[in-house]
Amino acid sequence: MIRTKRHKIFYAKKESAVSEVIGSVMLITIVVIAVSIVGVVLWSQPPSAKIPALSAGIVSQSCNVIVSHNGGDMLEQQAFKILVDGTDETANFTKNGNPVWTSWGIGDTLTYTSTPCPPIPQNVQIIYTGGNGALVLSSGYFGTQLSGNATTTPTPTPTPTPAPAPTVSGITPSSAISGTIVSITNLAGTNFVNGATVNLTRAGYSDISGSGVGFVSSTQLTCTFNLAGAAPGQWNVVVTNPDFQSGTGSNLFTVSPTLAPTVSTITPNTGNRGWPVTITNLAGNNFVSGAIVKLVNNTAGPDVAAYNVFVVSPTMITCNFNLLGVNQGIWNVTVQNPSSDPGTLKNGFTVNSLAPTITGNSVPPTGNPGQLVTITNLPGTNYQPGALVDYYQGGTRINLTNVNVVSTTQMSGTLQIPANAPTGAYNIMVTNTDGKSGTRTSAFTVPMVTGITPNTYVSGWTVSITNLAGNKFKDGATVKLVNASAGPDITATNVVVVSANQITCTFDLTGAPAARRNVTVTNPDGETGTLSNGFTITSNAPTLTVRAPTNSNRGWPVGVTLTGTGFQPSPAVRLTRSGYSDVYAYGVTAGSPTQITCTFDLNGVTSGAWNILVTNVDGQSSGTMTFTVNAPTPTFTSNTPATGVHGTTVPITIVGTGFQPGATVTYTRAPTTISFTVVSVTATQITGNLVIPPGATLGLYGVTITNTDGTTVTSANRFTVT
Repeated sequence: MIRTKRHKIFYAKKESAVSEVIGSVMLITIVVIAVSIVGVVLWSQPPSAKIPALSAGIVSQSCNVIVSHNGGDMLEQQAFKILVDGTDETANFTKNGNPVWTSWGIGDTLTYTSTPCPPIPQNVQIIYTGGNGALVLSSGYFGTQLSGNATTTPTPTPTPTPAPAPTVSGITPSSAISGTIVSITNLAGTNFVNGATVNLTRAGYSDISGSGVGFVSSTQLTCTFNLAGAAPGQWNVVVTNPDFQSGTGSNLFTVSPTLAPTVSTITPNTGNRGWPVTITNLAGNNFVSGAIVKLVNNTAGPDVAAYNVFVVSPTMITCNFNLLGVNQGIWNVTVQNPSSDPGTLKNGFTVNSLAPTITGNSVPPTGNPGQLVTITNLPGTNYQPGALVDYYQGGTRINLTNVNVVSTTQMSGTLQIPANAPTGAYNIMVTNTDGKSGTRTSAFTVPMVTGITPNTYVSGWTVSITNLAGNKFKDGATVKLVNASAGPDITATNVVVVSANQITCTFDLTGAPAARRNVTVTNPDGETGTLSNGFTITSNAPTLTVRAPTNSNRGWPVGVTLTGTGFQPSPAVRLTRSGYSDVYAYGVTAGSPTQITCTFDLNGVTSGAWNILVTNVDGQSSGTMTFTVNAPTPTFTSNTPATGVHGTTVPITIVGTGFQPGATVTYTRAPTTISFTVVSVTATQITGNLVIPPGATLGLYGVTITNTDGTTVTSANRFTVT
């Protein structure tokens, strides 16, 4: 039987430990670091802060690294790093199983699981960073890991060995021009560790640090150097591992002098005066970081220096020019590297300065006297920042204020319309800062008439206008609906000028054809305002939406109310049914374009489903809605009186339902039938006279009621002859 024991580390006392391995690969390495300050000073100047004391145990067990604090000072998390194979994995350690921790003290155990695994972690370093430098407080290098089957033989504790220092043997490329950015594809050497830093060094000059250092393998690194301002000559290449051991390749990299640039093309090669322009590709050669780009034309004005200059590569620059205040003309494009002559693209860039044009009406296109109107957009082209805008009519000129030239095609602002501003159409003029201008006629209106309620009605009716809205209305104003092609003007009656902003009136639309009409208001002084196409006279086919009731009994008149649209005065209303004559309503009254009342006489009308149809005087008809004519079987409830003497005439009232005009009544007791003379009939009552013959059989008689459509009811033993 194989027995196993847990791996233990003892530092404070001399005790023996036995480690037994069972199952899969398990590697245990124990490193004991003496209590007190044992760290190795890695920076050139010793730290001024107190160096902590630490007694730590480091175990590399399978894929796990276990670090225990066995004595010394408590360490704050931000004051030290734990490097695993050169990579700072401090944040990935858990303390006593908790992933969130801030300090490490005596008795605490830090655990890290390497991913991927294998390879099994081999180099662990605890580095103190809380002072003015960096100290290795504890480390362990385990070399090649062991594997094998579990045995009862204790595994000896390996002795940690220091990691070897890196060496530098070559660099590709090995040279670049000062001021450029160079990507190093192969920095060759040995013993490189992930997290290493790379520098170019030269006596008397500041180091040039490599950026984006990539760890390819222990023999290859990649990085990028920015050679802006780098002095020409040979530079050393220095690689420093995370444990601060370094290797140097002397004079391996050469910085060449900056060459004068050349400029071949610029994209775009034009821009509008007053606006920034983004140059997406200034092409040429020998561009280096720190290059200065300008537009130069001594006769057109001062040089225009580019901003946001970015040297993408030795053959490409991107930048911006602000053309505010820059004069129209053709300009040279110059690029000057630090400590070199400039390169020039003659006549490479054109500054345009075209006259503005207004391509659409003001938005909004109207405003009332005394109103502050926010103009959200005046569309056009070739607008320049600082442009002036005037709205004018005759001698009246209204300046647009708070002008915001959003782009070459859009501007906005505010327009304060004077209270006494003339009504009517206004022109708009835009003037750029170079004096060039553009005008659009009738692009804005100060209306005298702004709205009308209601704004539509059906031909043939008289309509009351409850609010003709506008400005500067005066007593005695006349109001008209005008459309020369639709017929004579319709002059309003009952005109009341409620205020300078409201008129009420009436229009008689009898005989007026369907059309849109202008609404005009003319003051006594002749000032006229027009609301174009402000009112619509309709003459559409009527529509039916509701009929009430939806059915009635045959034989009797029924009043019907119809609801819909487009009804004209004096319409015809009828019931239609295939194979039968139409039944025309009488007493038809169109109270409004939306309601009709009428009556149908259903006497003699065949029962069943009929259609209701409305036809206006102009011949247009509605769609149909169904109306049901019922023919219920009559019912008998009572007759009064219920007895009579033979040889007499008895007046009788019969009560029931479903009676129709023309109904007949008989009283029968075999073999005698007594006739009944009907005097009057309603749907629920029949009155008449029963003439009882002298020889009539005495006793109970039954009554039979028969409607004109043949429906009948018989009730036995309803009348007694005595």
